Amino acid sequence: AAAATGPQASSMMPPLPLSTSPITALSLLEFEMSKLPTHLTAAYRRAQVQCPQEVSDERKVAFLEHDNGNAELAARRLAKYWKFRLDLFGSDRCFLPMTLTGAMKDEVTPMLKYRVMQRMPVTDTAGRALFFFCP
Repeated sequence: AAAATGPQASSMMPPLPLSTSPITALSLLEFEMSKLPTHLTAAYRRAQVQCPQEVSDERKVAFLEHDNGNAELAARRLAKYWKFRLDLFGSDRCFLPMTLTGAMKDEVTPMLKYRVMQRMPVTDTAGRALFFFCP
């Protein structure tokens, strides 16, 4: 049988084991990102400039691990993640750390106002605070 060529060839390649070559895997991830259309990677590219700590190698490896070392799938997932994050939080909060004092700071007051979480007036037998979460 002839070897596969064209766009299907890369999806047929076995994933690269991360444990043997994380630097190569990260290079492949960046290469795959460069192959994606600009409108899909624009938010990711902005994040690289505006909040490089949010797109660190450690975070990119997490995407690679999720996709079993498949750089093509990880690149698509990473691009979608940043596009979704920008759509959800807008450019004013998207590039802040995903913490209650960063991108989520405007969500704290509504959570308290609508009593999504309440501290109960009693403790457990060990004296620890009890919290009630309402869906």
